[in-house]
Amino acid sequence: MEIETLEKLLKIGIQLSENRSLEPLLRQAISLALDFVHAERGYLVWLHDDGSITFKIQIDWQGNDIEMPDEQVSHTILHDVIEKREPLLLQDAIGDPNFQHSDSVIALKLRSVMCVPLVSKSDVLGALYVENRSAKNVFTHADLQPLEFLASQVAIAIENAILNDELELRVISRTAELEQALKQIKTSLDDAVELDRMRTAFFAMVAHDIRSPLATILFALSLLKDDVWDEIQEDQQSWLATAIEMTNHVDQLTRDFLDLLGAQIGELVVTPERVDLEAFLLHQFQINRSVPWPEGVRFVLDLAPNLPDVLCDPIRIQQVITNLISNAIKNTEQGSVTLYAHCLESDCNSVLIGVCDTGIGIAEEDHERVFNRFEQIGGAEKKKAGLGLGLSICMELILRQNGKIWVESEPGQGADFKFTLPIA
Repeated sequence: MEIETLEKLLKIGIQLSENRSLEPLLRQAISLALDFVHAERGYLVWLHDDGSITFKIQIDWQGNDIEMPDEQVSHTILHDVIEKREPLLLQDAIGDPNFQHSDSVIALKLRSVMCVPLVSKSDVLGALYVENRSAKNVFTHADLQPLEFLASQVAIAIENAILNDELELRVISRTAELEQALKQIKTSLDDAVELDRMRTAFFAMVAHDIRSPLATILFALSLLKDDVWDEIQEDQQSWLATAIEMTNHVDQLTRDFLDLLGAQIGELVVTPERVDLEAFLLHQFQINRSVPWPEGVRFVLDLAPNLPDVLCDPIRIQQVITNLISNAIKNTEQGSVTLYAHCLESDCNSVLIGVCDTGIGIAEEDHERVFNRFEQIGGAEKKKAGLGLGLSICMELILRQNGKIWVESEPGQGADFKFTLPIA
C-alpha cells in the first residue's frame, strides 16, 4: 500500500472515530474507496437483525447519488459476502463459475466487483460494495487491502454511532421518566402544601373561635369572683378561682397553638424596637411577683448596673419571660426563681437575660429536646400541664429577634434558661 494511500486511510479513520455526524464521513469514505481502486460505483449496505438490508450510501465516481440502488447491485454477491464474512474479488463476475448463472449478475452485466463485509466484534453490520461494469480485471488483490482497512474503520464508526444513538435514546427516555417523576412529585408536593395550608387555616379558625367564648367566660367569672352581683361564699370563691385558673390555662394553650400555626406559615409577627432593658425587666418582675407562688419559693430579681438598651419586641419578650418563669414555678418546690440580666464579656453586641431556679433540673441529653415542638420532659404529672409548645415558641421568638436561647442544667441542681438580645 502506497504511503499516500495509507495516510488518506488513516486520516479518514481518525475522522470517522471522532465524529458523531457519520453520514458525510461515510460518503467521503466511499468516495475515497472509489478513487483508490478506480471503481465506477460504490455502495455502503446496512444489515438488519431480520436479514434485510438498507443502502446507507450509494454514489458513482463523480459523487452523484445512484437511483434505485436496490436494483443496481447483485444481492447474490452481497449475501455471499455477508454469510461467509469474507471479502470477495471478482475480476469478471459474468464469467465467474460461481456467479455467472446469477440473474442479477447477468441482468446488470457485472464485470469487476469487490465486496468486503463490515465486521465489528464478530458481528456483521453490512458490506462495502464497489464495481466497474465497463471492463474486467480492473481490480486486483492489492486493491482489497485498502478496501478492507476502510471497511474495518467504517464498521467501528457505525458501531460507535449505534452505541451513541442507543445512549442518547436511553438518556432521552430516562430524562422523560425523571421529568414525569418530578412532575408527579411537584403535583404531590403542591397537594400536600395546599392540604397543609387548609389544615393550618382550619386549626387557626378553630383556635380563634375557642378564644372568643373564653374571653366571655373569663369576664363572667371575674365578675362573680368580685361579688358584683351577690356575695360569694368562701367555698364558692375557691371553685371560682379554680375555674378562672383553668380558663386562663386553656386560653394560654390556645395562644401557644396560634403562635405555632403562625410560625409554620411565616406569620409569627415580631416588631423590634428600642427598649430600656432595666425598666422593662423591673416591670416584668412586678407583674410576675403578683402571681400565686408556692410556699417556700422566693422570686428574685438580679440586674447588673447600667444595662444598655436592647432591640426587641417587648410584647414577645414578655411572652418568653412569662413562659420561662411559669415553667420554673412548676418545677420548683423549694428555694428560689431568679430573673437576671447582665452584659456578656464574650460578646459586646448582646445582653444575656435568664431565668434560673432551684428545681428538679434537666438531664443533659434533654437540653435540646425541651425546645422541640410537642416535647415534654418529666413524669406524667408534668406532661399534663400543657402541649409542650411553650419553649419551642420561645426559641422561635428569640431567633426571630437575632438572639439565641439555651438551657444549662443538671438533675437535682435546678435549671438555668438563658437567651440573648442584641444591643440597640
